[in-house]
Amino acid sequence: VNPNHQVDYLADGAAQKQKQEVSFLWPYSGVISGVVSLYKETKDSTYLSLLEGRLLPGLDKYFDASRQPAAYQSYPVFAGHSDRFYDDNVWLALDFCSLYESTDNTTYLDKALLLYEFIYSGWDDKLGGGIYWCEQKKESKNTCSNAPGAVLCARLFTITGDSVYLHRAIDTYQWTKQHLLDPSDHVYWDNISLTDDISKHKYTYNSGQMIEAGVLLY
Repeated sequence: VNPNHQVDYLADGAAQKQKQEVSFLWPYSGVISGVVSLYKETKDSTYLSLLEGRLLPGLDKYFDASRQPAAYQSYPVFAGHSDRFYDDNVWLALDFCSLYESTDNTTYLDKALLLYEFIYSGWDDKLGGGIYWCEQKKESKNTCSNAPGAVLCARLFTITGDSVYLHRAIDTYQWTKQHLLDPSDHVYWDNISLTDDISKHKYTYNSGQMIEAGVLLY
């Protein structure tokens, strides 16, 4: 984003050196999250115009409705099918919740609800529940999918009053706490594989999302 708020979905730096034509979804969505936060806190219409005029039309290029449930894939659809990550989509669903709360535009709530369907299509009974990391690589269930998933459900319950989302939030929170909490320091590990191997890397955003989920549920 330059001083004139000119933004597109082109990547630069190391990504260009890899002959990557455009950004992957995750860093692109990070720009969206930043601008959503700026609009939420300032109510400056410049940021909403930036979102609706440039960023969200760019995001549409990643939207894959050819596979159901529909969701955003990791690279624009003009390049064909690419992996669809549950965590990428949950961050966007949270942004759409924020946009709905800031604008009362039900289009954004509808998008959050649509992504909820995709995110929870990644939940099954292996390991007693939990959401996978990637639709095409169902090898691990990650805190980065489940913790914000619990936050999303808690926020959808607050917005809609539908207890289905409350129960889903509780189930997701409890599953993550049971399987991925380090009892020695109460910080969350990164993921657990289907063979019960735990990746014990720790990232602030994982534990931060569990803190937020706990606060919302309380």
